[in-house]
Amino acid sequence: MMPKGYPLIEQSYSCKQCGKTFNGQHSHTRLANHIVTQHIRKGKTYKELYGEEKAMEYQRKLEDNQAHTPPESKLRQGWAKGTKLSTERRQAIAGDILKHDEAILEEIASFEKQGYRCIPTGLIKLPTPDFIAITSDKVFAVEVEFGRLQLDRYADVTCYNDIIWIKRTRKGR
Repeated sequence: MMPKGYPLIEQSYSCKQCGKTFNGQHSHTRLANHIVTQHIRKGKTYKELYGEEKAMEYQRKLEDNQAHTPPESKLRQGWAKGTKLSTERRQAIAGDILKHDEAILEEIASFEKQGYRCIPTGLIKLPTPDFIAITSDKVFAVEVEFGRLQLDRYADVTCYNDIIWIKRTRKGR
């Protein structure tokens, strides 16, 4: 880090082969990347650049890395953007969610038997309000909406005393 008062000196680098100039921060790194991608490789394969033996060694390293990939990471590959889960995997995930919801409902029932009032927040099928307002004896779900009110969202929900809907308009419209 430079002390205050000293001017920041920006170095400029030029490619000696084609004359392209790189200015500003990390310009030396950008020049090095340019030389490797545009002049050294220039469409050549790893084998053409470094020879047969080095290419085989590189291929063995890649295969070893793939062989030692932990199974957890293979499970997560289906969650990558642009990939689709198989029907069996989607059904398994849905089954896990249902089991989780059932476990939550069982725990809520046991707490309510002990005199607690419970509001489930981890259920997938239960809508989550924008915030929960609590008075001394009542619990309200509060929804702040800018568009159309979705009044049917809380039709079957009984854990709140009432739902407070706040309809707002966006400024500038």
